Amino acid sequence: ASGTPANGARRRAAWAGCPPQGGRGLPPAESLAGFKNVARTLDELNVRNGLPHLGLNPDAFHLVTGQALAADFGLAVWFWLPSGQALAEFNPRYAAPELGANAISRFCDPYSLALIFQEMLTGVHPLGAGGKPTARAYSQPDLSPLESGDRVVLARALDRTVSRRFNSCMGRIAASHGSGG
Repeated sequence: ASGTPANGARRRAAWAGCPPQGGRGLPPAESLAGFKNVARTLDELNVRNGLPHLGLNPDAFHLVTGQALAADFGLAVWFWLPSGQALAEFNPRYAAPELGANAISRFCDPYSLALIFQEMLTGVHPLGAGGKPTARAYSQPDLSPLESGDRVVLARALDRTVSRRFNSCMGRIAASHGSGG
């Protein structure tokens, strides 16, 4: 199945093995183009259903006929949340910090998308190896592998103060286009 951990590891390995100008990860223009369709879809589903995805990770992204698509919408709310566990426990590397307390908002998906974007762009997760979601809630992301314009955008997207983040996935993408990234 395309959502298996092995496929997610292969995607991360492919990002790390696809160097832009001697670096790691995918070139910024290619990364943004892939994320644009996903961001638009996530925002539309959030508006239509009143719920964010909340489970974004590299395994939820699929490339179909040249378009990046997001899978598994609704799993977090319909299956994980009713279990009584914190949503961050089901997706510890990519969950917004507030999901450790099941604080759901439109700010969660742009946060997760920013983590995935940096990992795709640089081959390095901004919060390192991850760890427990509660410990990560106070971790400062390492944005040093990024170009300066991307650093500014992702610093906002990964801000620990929810209201300072982008309130939509497309807002994050648009800000990257404006930074030249």
